[in-house]
Amino acid sequence: MATTLLLGKDAEFCYGTAGVEATSVVPNVTDVSLELSTDEIDTTTRDTGGFKTAAVTLKSVSVNLTMFAEASSSAYTAFVNAWTNQTAISIRVLDKASGRGLRCDANVMNFSRKEGIGDVISHDVTLKPANTSVTPTFV
Repeated sequence: MATTLLLGKDAEFCYGTAGVEATSVVPNVTDVSLELSTDEIDTTTRDTGGFKTAAVTLKSVSVNLTMFAEASSSAYTAFVNAWTNQTAISIRVLDKASGRGLRCDANVMNFSRKEGIGDVISHDVTLKPANTSVTPTFV
């Protein structure tokens, strides 16, 4: 039986104006990672048989990516402006085959610039959900 693997090259990272569905594909990104985790609280009691137990509480999301610096790119300009002005930007991180991933408004928390002597100028970008009217959704 053949297995259909989802490939990173077939994923899609989009941006847009906060409050509006992100539809513009960001062409100048390389590696994108979607970090999903859940906080926990200790629920261990004397009657859990000597085992620690836990309950899940709040979910955490972080999107990390590398973006090439392209002065003529509207996407690059949008991320520079979002970081500089501390404003939210709409993002969508999906694999195109299944349509699974994250949709939310996000703040640019990190926009570190790398200038390798033999490399393209790029930015390491970290995005986290913003407190806007758009609730983060994992689809």
